[in-house]
Amino acid sequence: MWFDFLPFFEQNSNKEWGATMQDCFHFESNMLLSGKAWLNRYIKHKLTSFYFAWSGLIDFNFLKTIQLYFLNGVIHEDHNFGCLLFLQSKNIYVLKDKFYYYRIRENSITTAKQTTQVPHCIKHIYDAFKDREQARQYHKKSSVFLMFLEFLDFLERNPSQNDAIIRKHFLPFYAEYCEPLATFEPDPLNLIPKLLAIEPYLKKGFKYRHKLRLTNPKKYNRLKPLFAIYDFLKNLKSNINIFRKKRAVKTIYIIVRDVVIWCILVWILLH
Repeated sequence: MWFDFLPFFEQNSNKEWGATMQDCFHFESNMLLSGKAWLNRYIKHKLTSFYFAWSGLIDFNFLKTIQLYFLNGVIHEDHNFGCLLFLQSKNIYVLKDKFYYYRIRENSITTAKQTTQVPHCIKHIYDAFKDREQARQYHKKSSVFLMFLEFLDFLERNPSQNDAIIRKHFLPFYAEYCEPLATFEPDPLNLIPKLLAIEPYLKKGFKYRHKLRLTNPKKYNRLKPLFAIYDFLKNLKSNINIFRKKRAVKTIYIIVRDVVIWCILVWILLH
């Protein structure tokens, strides 16, 4: 049974949450759905993600039968749990009543700040980074990638006639969200070497340097100084207003930039 919820912000009662998950499905009344009907409705309303954990009641014997669990040590774990649960369900009763009061408070898992204590199960991730916010972002991106891998494994173990539809309408959300994982150093969970798995689900492919890092780490490391110079010049242009005013300086910048690009291309061709 899937019922609705009423969200409220603990510190700011005037702040609004927006649409609930049920609102996104545009239910007009209570109804019984099959997993296939739920999927069709998901596609009809052009949704890109789904979550479910606490806004309903689940037959525990059914959970044991399909062996569905939360992934350990990840954040936003209700996305995979909800998707894999509903895709395997034959009877989903939608109850429009708001039975659950969802309190959004400061320093929760999803609103954690710099001073929030890190749970022991993910402490090794935060210990690998000097910057707390960078560690938090790595945790979020890596969590979604781990769920992506779990979703792929589920589809391979449970082939169906809806396989192509599911891949098209669910996996791009995961792929786009965790693509920036390729830019992180360090990589305490050693996930970056597996990141090529998301490329078929990206609207655009990996940038050359990110793909090179995954497919040819040795060449990537040789080219890192050139990439660094290019990034420096690119940032210089956007951060210094003088480039917008001085035509001569801007011309010099373009020449230097192009020389660096050509050096990179020649290096690639020769190695």
